[in-house]
Amino acid sequence: MAALLAAVAVNCAGCASLAKGFNQEVKVSSVPPGSKIYLDGVPTGVTPKSLFVQRSRGHTVIVESATGEQTGTTLTPHVNALFWVDLLMFWPAVFIDLGTGGMYNLDPPAVMALPGGGVNTGANAMGVAPVVGRPVVARKMANLAVADLEAQCVSGTDAAVIGDVLRNRLINAGGLRVVEKKNMDKILTEQAFQQTGCTSQECAVKLGKLLNVQGMVVGSFGKLLGRYIVSVRVVEVESGSVVVADEAKGDTLDALEKGLDEMVIRVSRAVK
Repeated sequence: MAALLAAVAVNCAGCASLAKGFNQEVKVSSVPPGSKIYLDGVPTGVTPKSLFVQRSRGHTVIVESATGEQTGTTLTPHVNALFWVDLLMFWPAVFIDLGTGGMYNLDPPAVMALPGGGVNTGANAMGVAPVVGRPVVARKMANLAVADLEAQCVSGTDAAVIGDVLRNRLINAGGLRVVEKKNMDKILTEQAFQQTGCTSQECAVKLGKLLNVQGMVVGSFGKLLGRYIVSVRVVEVESGSVVVADEAKGDTLDALEKGLDEMVIRVSRAVK
C-alpha cells in the first residue's frame, strides 16, 4: 500500500489535483480602487485583492463603489481538462481530484469592476482593459421557484425527492418566498409547459415568467464515482443572468444533506 501511494504521488506531480489544490486565486480589482468586496454576501476587504476560494463550488463576487453602486459576477466551476486525462490514463489520480476539488477551475479567474457598472473578466482584468462579457448587477429577489432537478446517473424519483428537499430548505431559510411545488405544477399544467430537462438560462427565464417570480433555481442531481452531487444555479428572470452558482456534495446521503444545508445558506444569503 505504501508503495502504491508513493507511486501515485510521483506520477501525479502534474495532475490537476496536486498542482492546484483545494482553493483558487481570483484577483478582484476596480476603477477606481478602494471598492468594497463581498464574497457570497460576506464583506471581504477592498479592491485590489486576491481571494482564495474553494474551486469545487460556485461563488458570487460583488464590488461596491464609494457611491454605493454594486456590480458583480458569478464564479462558476468547470471540470479541468487534466481530470479526463487522469480518468483515461491514470485512474488513481481521479480519487485525489474528487477529494481535493482539484478537478475544477473557476471561471472567470479575475474580475475588474469598471465605472458605470461594467465588469471586465479574465486573466487581464488586473489591468485597465475594454469591458468583456456581461455584467451581473447585484439584485435582491423577493420570490423564487425551484425547477425539477435533472437526473444524472440517478433515477428521476431520486432527483424529484432531492428537489423537494432543496425547496423545503430554501423555505425554512427564511426571508424568501418560494413557490410551493403543487402550485407550480398547477400553473405549468394550465400553460401546457413541460419543465423536464429545464436547466438552461433561456428555459429558466420562460419558466420564471410563467410563474411570476424574480428568480428561478435550476440544476441537477447526480452521482459520479459513488459521490452524490447537487448542482444549482439561480437565474434572474428579468435579465436572464446567473446570479449565483453552487454545489453540494457527499459520499453518503447524510453527508449530502449537510452539504445542502450549507449550500442553501450561501444561496439565500446571495439573493435576499
